[in-house]
Amino acid sequence: MAEMTISDGIVIAIISTISLVATVVSLGYLVFALACIVLWRERGAEHRAHNPGISLFKPVRGANDRLYDNLKSFCDQDYPNFQIIFGVRDDRDSALPVIRRLIDEFPGLDLKLSIGWDENASNPKVATLLVMEGLADHDIWVIADSDVSVRPNFLVAVAAEFVEPDIGAVTCLYTASAEPRLSLRFGAMAINEWFLPSALVAAALGSLEFCFGAAMAVRRDILVEIGGFSALANNLADDFMLGNRVHRAGYRVALAGQLVETEVTEKNLSSMLLREVRWGRTIRAVQPASYLGLALTHGIPLALISCLLTSFSTLALGLVAGALTLRLVIHYAVRHFLGVEDRVIPWLTPLRDCWGFLVWLLSYARRTVDWRGCRYRVERGGSMKPIGTR
Repeated sequence: MAEMTISDGIVIAIISTISLVATVVSLGYLVFALACIVLWRERGAEHRAHNPGISLFKPVRGANDRLYDNLKSFCDQDYPNFQIIFGVRDDRDSALPVIRRLIDEFPGLDLKLSIGWDENASNPKVATLLVMEGLADHDIWVIADSDVSVRPNFLVAVAAEFVEPDIGAVTCLYTASAEPRLSLRFGAMAINEWFLPSALVAAALGSLEFCFGAAMAVRRDILVEIGGFSALANNLADDFMLGNRVHRAGYRVALAGQLVETEVTEKNLSSMLLREVRWGRTIRAVQPASYLGLALTHGIPLALISCLLTSFSTLALGLVAGALTLRLVIHYAVRHFLGVEDRVIPWLTPLRDCWGFLVWLLSYARRTVDWRGCRYRVERGGSMKPIGTR
């Protein structure tokens, strides 16, 4: 019995030490993330004598109160040579009146409408893009989600990155806005205070090997070289795979010098949990090692675990205080330095950190995700297989 007790004590001591070390590393990450936030500067881009033609893809499904304003922000671009291709799955889509209104309001712009989807593609977004691409006239292709809004010089900033000939794709960091509801603000916090700092850290540590899905751009000839949209047709992480294929083909993925804004639309915590778990399982499928390391971004729950394992030792309590302080500083830093405008109660921060850690754990529970009314199995590498409807 004594021997078992000694063994148990050794095991607990080892686990406690690992937990404390992980928490210390997490605090180091938070310090580095804070530095990246403070040092981030948006880069301006002046009009050039030659602006490459841009085809802007806007796949849309369904409408909400902000759809018109989001889509209109792309029509209001201060750029001389671009077209917008709106794409919907079928002629029953509720977004069609909004799209047709914009086409009527901007007769001087090259606005086109694509209706249809490729039934051979499992990814609904890519299925729409495969039909839309036949309407594209230009050599730079920009793909932006329907819940994204941008400033008038967005296309100028994106085009400026393609001046370098070895740039194959451009991706954009994004912030989130939300209405004053708990579930919506909770979701916006995940983007503004967890995703955005981690993306800045990834960019600071080396060259990007993937794209972020809110808004991204690619040279048309390079997209053809890597297999076109068809190569992404059955992959859940189409944004990641686009950038990754460009990188593996020998081209660089650049980070645009301007942030874009997306919106959080989940009406309750359960739907938000489903979406975040879907994101988690997607990232785990395409970047298993990196996703494992994402646990270190959740300093508060790691510190609390250390407290439990060390019987609330002084060191562990100090780590809790340190993690909480750094998270609160980051909460204010993204608003001051990155222009995040959502008003969130600061003391939601520890709850949000623990929620994010729960999402991280749940992402390992299984390999299925629910998306747009369908259920998919996510295979290693991010490929998706439909397995039914919800």
